[in-house]
Amino acid sequence: MSSLVTSTEAAGVKTIRIGVLAYPGCLRSGVVVPLDVLRIANTLSGYRPAGARVRFEASWLGARGEPAISVDGLGFALAPLLDARLDALILPGIAHDSARDVARVLETLAPEMAALRSWLGGGGLLASSCSSTCLVAGAGLLDGRKATTSWWLSAWFRQQFPQVALDADALVVHDGPFVSSGGFGSTMDLTLWLIGHFGGEELRQITAKVLVMDAHRASQAPYIADAMVARARLADDRARAPLAQCAPGPALVDGAAGRALPHQRTDAAAALPGGARA
Repeated sequence: MSSLVTSTEAAGVKTIRIGVLAYPGCLRSGVVVPLDVLRIANTLSGYRPAGARVRFEASWLGARGEPAISVDGLGFALAPLLDARLDALILPGIAHDSARDVARVLETLAPEMAALRSWLGGGGLLASSCSSTCLVAGAGLLDGRKATTSWWLSAWFRQQFPQVALDADALVVHDGPFVSSGGFGSTMDLTLWLIGHFGGEELRQITAKVLVMDAHRASQAPYIADAMVARARLADDRARAPLAQCAPGPALVDGAAGRALPHQRTDAAAALPGGARA
């Protein structure tokens, strides 16, 4: 399968079409940030020799036939997903404060799941940012595939989607037509990955420098802050109860964090890091 199925070349400039799917319950920043990163990449690509230039055309898309959507008060004009010919589709994360929130939002996203199943046959890459990997898995598209997601959802994810080979430590995972990224900030890592995939490693590296980002990081494990785990240990019984309903048994925090802090695994399951919404 060619990863450039819809790209075009004119005057020596390769055009890559990237869509961002806006949906009810998604993170507002996840809809906006990829377009900002791609714009920076376009500017930097303009300084390259003509034959090495690439241009990213980005658009906001919807799965429900609506011309616009409001996400936390910010409006986005949408084009229909199934009418779009794309090289890649980015899914913003799901806004949540607990795994139960993720489950509740997923129950409302049947139109998006159906649209993703239909769209995937077109040959483009499906790139899920942080918790939106749950949306792809919920659509049944990741069975037998490798993926990653927000680290604090890892145990819940494994419980809900046992057919997915989850690598909770990885920052970005690529398996066939699927690309997934870890916690909230990895939205930019995911976009940088797409820039490198379509525009080359040099463009990815220089775009990361402009963003003041480490282009070489490959794991989200070092970013599992001790302070977040410590805060989880202090959660009272009232805070523990909702998470106990949605993630009984194994700790929410597993993978690298669980191995590094085995004495904290049970306590860390008691509550999500405050303000975690990716």
